[in-house]
Amino acid sequence: MKKLFLHEYNHKIVCILLFLLTIPSTAQTETTNRTSLATILKSLQSQHDCNFTYVDELIENIAITPPPKALTLDESIAYLQQTTKLAFIQIDQKNIAIQPNSDPVLYTFCATLIDQKTLLPIPNATISYHNKTDYSNTDGTIRITEKQLPKNITISSLGYQKKQLKNSIANENNCATIALIPEVVRLNPTVISNYLTKGISQQSDGSLEIDYKDFGILPGLIEPDVLQTLQALPGIQSVNESVTDLNIRGGTNDQNLILWDGIKMYQSGHFFGLISAFNPYLTEKATVTKNGTSARYGDGVSGTITIKTSDSIPEKLNAGVGTNMINADAFINAPLGKKVGLQFAARKSFSEIISTPTYTNYFDKAFQNTEVLENNNTNLNSDSQFSFYDINTRLLYKASSKDYFKTNFLWIENDLVFKENGVFEGTPLSRESGAAQRSISGSLQYNRIWNKDLSTQLQFYGTTYRLQAENADIASQQRLLQRNEVLETGLKISNTHSLSNKIMLLSGYQFTETGITNLQDVTNPLVRSEVKEVLRMHSAFLESTYSDTKKTNSTVLSFGVRANYIEKFDRFLVEPRVSLNQQFWNHFAVLLAAELKNQTTSQIITIQNDFLGIENRRWELANTDDRPIIQSQQASIGLQYKNNGWLWSAEGYLKKVNGITTQSQGFQNGIQSTPDTGSYQVQGGDFLIYKSFPSFNIWGSYTFAKNVYNFDTLLPSEFPNNIDIRHTVSLGAAYTLNNFKIGAGLNWHSGIPITNPISGNPISNTNTIIFENPPNQSNLPDFLRLDTSATYNFQLKDNIRVHAGISLWNFTNNDNIFNSFYRIVDENAVIFNQNALRFTPNATLRIFFD
Repeated sequence: MKKLFLHEYNHKIVCILLFLLTIPSTAQTETTNRTSLATILKSLQSQHDCNFTYVDELIENIAITPPPKALTLDESIAYLQQTTKLAFIQIDQKNIAIQPNSDPVLYTFCATLIDQKTLLPIPNATISYHNKTDYSNTDGTIRITEKQLPKNITISSLGYQKKQLKNSIANENNCATIALIPEVVRLNPTVISNYLTKGISQQSDGSLEIDYKDFGILPGLIEPDVLQTLQALPGIQSVNESVTDLNIRGGTNDQNLILWDGIKMYQSGHFFGLISAFNPYLTEKATVTKNGTSARYGDGVSGTITIKTSDSIPEKLNAGVGTNMINADAFINAPLGKKVGLQFAARKSFSEIISTPTYTNYFDKAFQNTEVLENNNTNLNSDSQFSFYDINTRLLYKASSKDYFKTNFLWIENDLVFKENGVFEGTPLSRESGAAQRSISGSLQYNRIWNKDLSTQLQFYGTTYRLQAENADIASQQRLLQRNEVLETGLKISNTHSLSNKIMLLSGYQFTETGITNLQDVTNPLVRSEVKEVLRMHSAFLESTYSDTKKTNSTVLSFGVRANYIEKFDRFLVEPRVSLNQQFWNHFAVLLAAELKNQTTSQIITIQNDFLGIENRRWELANTDDRPIIQSQQASIGLQYKNNGWLWSAEGYLKKVNGITTQSQGFQNGIQSTPDTGSYQVQGGDFLIYKSFPSFNIWGSYTFAKNVYNFDTLLPSEFPNNIDIRHTVSLGAAYTLNNFKIGAGLNWHSGIPITNPISGNPISNTNTIIFENPPNQSNLPDFLRLDTSATYNFQLKDNIRVHAGISLWNFTNNDNIFNSFYRIVDENAVIFNQNALRFTPNATLRIFFD
């Protein structure tokens, strides 16, 4: 018995000991699995691309077992809320606030948005309440968390009618299904969104649209400069690194049609081309079309750029002020009641007060090799002053749900003044010279919605452009006055008619009267020449678009024709246009486009030092003698693959432009003094590879273009174009982390052609330079520029936002030459180089009041 008792006793002791041994082990395991809440939140932020906001003291002593990684964000938040007893308030899709549990969480509104016809969910719809904005999730769901019940909730989405929800609906705690009614307005379907960066999308007709209200970042840019952003797109560049001199598929800048709210612009830049003249904070969207242009647009044989401001009457006042290292600006967007809205913006350079390194680099680049910066032994140019400003005013009036009025006004000004000091016949003299560039544009627009299938747009507009320069020369005691002036008025009327869910018909009429004056007034000897020309054009257009936008294998086909009648020439010009976007195999698409276009205005250069050599191009009208109507023919075919964040795109094109003159091409090798009419032909291709990650984008593009002139009376008749850039490579990357954005990029292209003087003695008996023949057989060195930029946005107060940014343009300080020419100096042919911007930093600081 005793042995048995001892055996049972020993057995119990062993069991108790084993049990006690497991206790520390279990406790240690639980302790090991516990993780600080701060670490868990950081992990969730990385996993779900979200952001948690909290006071550090609130969570510093909390450690729990992490939620399983397989849980969704909503499930993880529910787990944390139950485990920590804290309140997790979801402010929007990506931002969650953490508060003590004593602050109650009120889920006041929950719903799922669907299309009334298709019953499919509507993602990214805008929900406005309590002066706040939220968006529906990808599955169309909405969840509003507020301490107070919203009195009114407004739901809007592109392509749908707005829906107003009152208290009775907003108070519901159960998730409801809300159907939005599709709007009658036909929209051009977006094929590719976030093209290179957020806010850039490719439309079904191949055009590229930039949404500046939802814009990401591009290398070297800290503000959404309207024309600068276009140069990041394949097939578009600026040979002289100017914002306004855009070369679209080998064409010159004057061959682009630039429309600001439907008004043709003859000036588009400040600083004589280095800064866009369109205020980016009132610009809503910009669209560039390289081929297959809509029949509603005339002119622009190379490309069409449309800049559009907002048509929405603001519900509340919002404004902003800001500055960079060149100019300061301010804007205001204010409701004047429920039916009227006022928009105003102004921008002004401040070089009169302070000259920053950025301004100095811009000044040197803009005025290099001109009379502004040149000196000689007897004369000295000094006291140079340059300034610019622009003013933009818009008034919106929604008379009814079917009637809408809009007025626009834009004033652009550039002013340069400098003094030439010297000695004439022993007497010190000072003479003032200068150049001024001004544009004034305005329009009145009326939109009428007749019924769900028919709407009309009517617009009257007027625009003026004036470039004037006065050059006072002390040595010759001569004063030269030059002026180039454009006055254009127009009337446009267009009707949009939806024949069915798949077919839309566009028709309209446009009348344009363009007058151009060129004045040249010289003293000593007295010579005055003034030429005025006027052209009136009547245009009618008709375009049909078939859209079968299925989830897969969708088709968008557009065919249009524009007929122009020019009174002065008694001539009809017919311009057919076509574009096709056919998707197949789910991820592939083929793009076809072709067009014929005509243009009656162009820019010529009489002498390279016209207008002080600064803005030496002057607008002129076509005539029946030496300036024919410019005509273009273009066809392109492209193939695209899009899947899982990847985009592969390749597009080949053939383009021919007839009716160009030697004076319009900017020759600096003697050809400009040989009047001739000819053409150029471009064979090229644009290639793009792009990959999108949740917070990171990377892309690379390559453009090949062979651009060749053909002038019948020149020998030889064929030779490379002045802007024949055979190879262009662009690489870029952009990263976004919450409110921080950073981008970096590389731009490289082969050097443009130049013509060198003959070897030996290149000076003729008439004191001119003898150049090699054929021309343009040599090339400048390759161009290479690396840029980077970064921006940060933060909320200063509930209704005050701050935007800060810094950019480094050409941060490796490469010495890039974009043009070279020769002049006779001391009986020798001396080369002069024009350099692109060297290393140029810039910074911006803006405050928005919402």
